[in-house]
Amino acid sequence: TNQFYGSAWEFLRNDKLNARTFFLPTVPVLRQNQFGASAGFPIIKNKLFMFASYQGLMIRSTSITTSSPPTANERQGIFATTIKDPRSGSSPFPNNIIPQSRFDPVASRILKDLVPVGLDTDVLRVSASRPTDTHDWIGKWDYIFSSKDTLNATFMYDRTIDSNPFAISSYPTFPANSEDQVVPLFSISETHSFSPTMLNEFRYGRMTSDETRTCGKTLTPRDLGINMDLAGPPVPPGVSVSGRFSFGAGTNCSWEEGGHNGQINDSLTW
Repeated sequence: TNQFYGSAWEFLRNDKLNARTFFLPTVPVLRQNQFGASAGFPIIKNKLFMFASYQGLMIRSTSITTSSPPTANERQGIFATTIKDPRSGSSPFPNNIIPQSRFDPVASRILKDLVPVGLDTDVLRVSASRPTDTHDWIGKWDYIFSSKDTLNATFMYDRTIDSNPFAISSYPTFPANSEDQVVPLFSISETHSFSPTMLNEFRYGRMTSDETRTCGKTLTPRDLGINMDLAGPPVPPGVSVSGRFSFGAGTNCSWEEGGHNGQINDSLTW
């Protein structure tokens, strides 16, 4: 319209009213601020109008993970159950103790540098901060050439930044895995009335998307003492002990994808 209209709003949620989870002694952090504003106004009265809006979403939460890494005794090769010597096939190690001469140097380094000492009586629980930020912008323009001809254009921009502390590891020895997603969208349409019984509408739209994922630590197999070279950017190797713990990025450490989509459409109604 030829007058200015606007609004603003805010939604707050935090951990002051939340209950703690079963596995934590205290209430985990959760602070969510969602806010925005919009306005509609004339640029040229009776001719050109604009509408604009913004929405922001800021989340600060706590992620929790559980695992069962080797205990202090297990790190020394001392186990409570029978451990058989793989070289002999069936005979157990004396006193169920694996000799340190059998320890693989790569495994020893992984345990020393990347895996914390496990608990004897319970699983290990680790918590870390997980921030998420989202920004949404929208702009819309309407131009009236005449009573028979109008032009409309819309632009939207969305960006989301997320940091996941446990995306590649159960432990904070690996920094968080971060994702940055950007999605802009543009569309334009023109409506023309040739007569009371003939109407034409032309539309064009284009959207692009770009998502990038990065790791805070670029540990390679060679860094762990594994004598091998792999093509591509350095990524932490994947290590998994069934039922106990896992870490490693695989293809999720240095990763990027995106796309472009466009559409043209014209419709004549008679």
